[in-house]
Amino acid sequence: MDFTPLNNSIDSCHYFFFSLGYQFQAISNGTPFIVTVPPGGVKEGQTFSVPFSPTDQVIAAESTPMLGDKGGIGDDLDLMPRGAWKDGLCGCFNFGPCHPSLCNAMFCQLVLAGQVLTRLHRNWLSNPDEPSAYKNTTKIMVAITIFYCLVAGILKPKSDQELQVTPSGDVVVVNVGDPSPLWQVLLYNLCALSWGIFALYTIMKVRGAVREEYQIPEKRCIGMEDCCCAFWCACCTVAQAARHTANYEQRRALFCSDTGLPATAPVLIV
Repeated sequence: MDFTPLNNSIDSCHYFFFSLGYQFQAISNGTPFIVTVPPGGVKEGQTFSVPFSPTDQVIAAESTPMLGDKGGIGDDLDLMPRGAWKDGLCGCFNFGPCHPSLCNAMFCQLVLAGQVLTRLHRNWLSNPDEPSAYKNTTKIMVAITIFYCLVAGILKPKSDQELQVTPSGDVVVVNVGDPSPLWQVLLYNLCALSWGIFALYTIMKVRGAVREEYQIPEKRCIGMEDCCCAFWCACCTVAQAARHTANYEQRRALFCSDTGLPATAPVLIV
């Protein structure tokens, strides 16, 4: 989106509602600069003016580092807003029902969480780490997912009853064998509980990490917002974090890569 400076100010429009302090990058005559939403916020279609100093704005834009593998300054297309989420928690279908980020959020939440953590340079425990550690975050999440599926499949208790339809059309419960031993039932439930707790913790930490990096404040359930979102809708929560850390409008998403993006795509935190 290009803007033309007029009397040391920039007129901007065509955005959804953004609140005070929301930041995004714009381009004026080929020069990138940071726009901060003024008091009162702005609504879609509204025109607003912001101060524009070419020298200061260029320095501010160019001082924002890319966090991709190659380091350095990245493409302005990958700049994400600060101070507010790029879109809503229920924006899962913004890029269609078959988008890799949505499919991973629905069926492989830990894999998508690992991709987001890798973009943020964090290890599988959601802590900032060295490249040798955070580059393995997604691989570790894939391994944990596969391990759980295998163990749960082996330990899953067999059913000792099933429903059958009699010749008269009645549905009855019929015993079909001995129940699984108690130890197997307990181990299976312990495994499922451990998986659920780890997934909840990871997605909660992922959301918190994105908010920290992009300076997004909590609005509801202060102090517990990340936990509540992860508990009530883990799929939507991790998908929102993925959309905020990648410019899917311009970048192709991948199912199976360390970041969920092509290797050449820069990952930016502003």
